Amino acid sequence: MRDTVYDKLNNPAWYSLLETHQKFAIGNDIIKRYPPSIAPFVAGQFDEGVVDELKNWVHSNESFFIIGDLPLLPEGFILESQLLCVQMICKSTIKIADTATIEALTALDEVPMTDLINRVQPGYYLPGTRLMGDYFGIRVNGHLVAITG
Repeated sequence: MRDTVYDKLNNPAWYSLLETHQKFAIGNDIIKRYPPSIAPFVAGQFDEGVVDELKNWVHSNESFFIIGDLPLLPEGFILESQLLCVQMICKSTIKIADTATIEALTALDEVPMTDLINRVQPGYYLPGTRLMGDYFGIRVNGHLVAITG
């Protein structure tokens, strides 16, 4: 049975590293991760006993994120914080205010992108993150107020 798009949302970093972001993937068939300069996401098929493989792909004293169900962490790993969230899918067009503009973001937008994202959810957006794909921003009165990518 083939995974659906909705199934892939349960482990988005894993499927991204298998597919769209395969060129960034570091790891093996059990654990994959982005290079630390791109994004601090580590993903896997965290079955029992497999989590010890984390030790081979995460550096000592490195903070990283696991998206999805949190596995039992190996000895020596510390859970710094946990953010419970849900994946959402928009199935209809969203209307934006007449004063807003949507535009493709470039390397010239790196500072406002980093500032906005890290004000909202600090820690996971790094200078190399924008290399993962296309990013678009919404500006209101010239200020970047939202990003997608």
